[in-house]
Amino acid sequence: MRKNYNKNVKYIKKVMAIVLLVCFCLILTLSEVYINNDSHEKTLNSIANSSRFSNSEVENILRDSITSNMYLSNEEKEVILGYVYIFVNNKNYLDLEYFKKILNTLRINYDKNINYKSKMHKTNGSYNSSENVITFYGAENVSDIKSIFFTHELFHTMQKNYNKNYNSYLIESVNTIFNEEYSGLTENSIYDEYYNYVKMLIEIIGIEPFKKYECYAYVGFITDELIKITGSEVEATLLLTNMDNYKKIYDRISYDSKTYNSDLTKLDKLDKKILNEINIYYKAKYGIDMKNDLIMLSYYDNRSFLIEVENKYLSNASGKNILILQTYLMSYFINDKSLNEIQLLYSVPLESSDNKDGTKVIIINKENRYLISPK
Repeated sequence: MRKNYNKNVKYIKKVMAIVLLVCFCLILTLSEVYINNDSHEKTLNSIANSSRFSNSEVENILRDSITSNMYLSNEEKEVILGYVYIFVNNKNYLDLEYFKKILNTLRINYDKNINYKSKMHKTNGSYNSSENVITFYGAENVSDIKSIFFTHELFHTMQKNYNKNYNSYLIESVNTIFNEEYSGLTENSIYDEYYNYVKMLIEIIGIEPFKKYECYAYVGFITDELIKITGSEVEATLLLTNMDNYKKIYDRISYDSKTYNSDLTKLDKLDKKILNEINIYYKAKYGIDMKNDLIMLSYYDNRSFLIEVENKYLSNASGKNILILQTYLMSYFINDKSLNEIQLLYSVPLESSDNKDGTKVIIINKENRYLISPK
């Protein structure tokens, strides 16, 4: 009897310990959810409050934050002050209270060593949001850094993190597009290789969610708009997760040659999957496949895009027609997306040319982008 009694006591103690542990974990989880929700709501309220300030008020607030920064040199301050107008232009999306503290405590470090992460790519800079420090590699001071690389890291400081759904692909791709538009330059970085998924989504759900995301990295801005189209939160979340996984695999190919071949296969499969998922949203909204939209086609299959254009606009679509230049004039963040267009400059046979110099310009825009009209 005594043995059975002791066994029962031990059993009860174990059960009680497990119950207490579960309760403790549940309390921690609920507390964390409450804290995060509270922080999220505060951020949204703060962003809403920021839009109530006039442009001149926002400019003065941010200029004061920069000039009173004790960690930046005068030269660094002058460079950053040159970009205040961009922050002002996006004031409706900024958590101004948060951002003025960021600018006031921002530090910039320089590492003389070039940070080669792989044989294919080198990292020019990085931003540590937890420490609010930008580090530039292969440089001794701010004058050693190209403006396009400086602004990429500077604009990362705008992206207040929402860590519960951190998406590295969106963080880098959205910031790169934002940077290239305002800088009027192309980064020619690793991110240019795969940021077109974002441009395709902008064509479907508009620029507003991405303007919000650039200043507050909360994927709900994007998933909410995708859900409005198909009604599925699972599908929206899966699409953005697949994009994030694409970046991880692509980066690994650049950094680790041991997995190169197997990762190439994974990338190809994932690319097809992502494009199919994006097409589902495009077709649900416009009633046609995105292959019938020349601008969309150019993003994911530029070879097919050029064939379609040459067949439609060049009488001699042969080796005699040579593409000299293809320019994207996309202004998602700065202007209305209806202004976007692609300009193509061809060298063509003189007998078929409109110009005496044997060149022809073809412009693809909202007037002629569709092979089949949207429904």
